Amino acid sequence: MDLIVSEQIRMRARLLGACRDNLPAAGTPLEELSQSQLGWAETVGVLTAEERASLPTVAGAAVPLWALSGDGYGDGDGYGDGGVGDGDGYGDGGDGDGYGDGYGDGYGDVR
Repeated sequence: MDLIVSEQIRMRARLLGACRDNLPAAGTPLEELSQSQLGWAETVGVLTAEERASLPTVAGAAVPLWALSGDGYGDGDGYGDGGVGDGDGYGDGGDGDGYGDGYGDGYGDVR
């Protein structure tokens, strides 16, 4: 991925409400930003259409910005047959740490 934080991106982020203290430095690669920073940037539309088009796609569809973050890790496991799954994850959002567990049941028809 080639996109780095430019002064223009910083300015747009600031105008859209980003806190000055949390703005990444110009020259920072996008993948060094946290998932929460990238998710916010996508929600408020910080990137131009041209910048967004330069980012990776999967099967022709844009990848969510938060997925481009190299920050954090997680694991999960589950089993099917209408089954049950669980997973644990951890991510460092820069300002604080987040932890979570998830459990769920799924049901469906076999075709």
